[in-house]
Amino acid sequence: MRIPVAVPALVVLMLVLPACQLMPEGTEPADHQLSCGDRNLGYSVAGDRLQLHLEDGRRELRREESATGALYRSRSGDTEFWSKGERVTVTLAGERLPQCRHTDRASLESPDWRVLAVEDAPVPGQARPVTLNFMPEGRLAGRSGCNHFMAAWERVGDRLIIERAATTRMACPPSVMSFEQRFLGALSRIENARMEADGTLVLVGREDNGLIRASASPEGGSE
Repeated sequence: MRIPVAVPALVVLMLVLPACQLMPEGTEPADHQLSCGDRNLGYSVAGDRLQLHLEDGRRELRREESATGALYRSRSGDTEFWSKGERVTVTLAGERLPQCRHTDRASLESPDWRVLAVEDAPVPGQARPVTLNFMPEGRLAGRSGCNHFMAAWERVGDRLIIERAATTRMACPPSVMSFEQRFLGALSRIENARMEADGTLVLVGREDNGLIRASASPEGGSE
């Protein structure tokens, strides 16, 4: 008489799950939506984990070091998510999906933006126009009231990350220089962006407070 041997549930689970961490579809929807060619997919980000929502389930990726942008990769290495600025690339099982773009949020790259207020303080009359130009490949440029500035930016999940800006070193009236420092300080604390019904861009901080408000620039440039 052969006695059946019980197989631990953990061993069974390890045999069933493939290396790419494919998980059954859950009840929670994806936080963000992408269109990649003729495929639609979603994703959610939590800490250093990114979960891809696919037609046949979900894949969990972990953030890895990248020379530029934000890179998430599966344990097997054949599934990747990379983003920088508004640009997104997705690779599934070694195949790179074409023309990925967000479908659930407005693009920051177009048009150029003219700043209306910083922490509810309007731009001083003596200042030059304060502008924001979110460019492809994660570059941000514009005027800060007196000087030109340059910075790097990226958008990952709900987060908008703007690195510390570098500026030229022109001198302007004290009130303008004070406002410029206020603007650059607010820019470094940005964590997200939202678009209001009238088209106003609001860059928000940690407490979801509007730090910078801007409208589409009628001049179409940051110079």
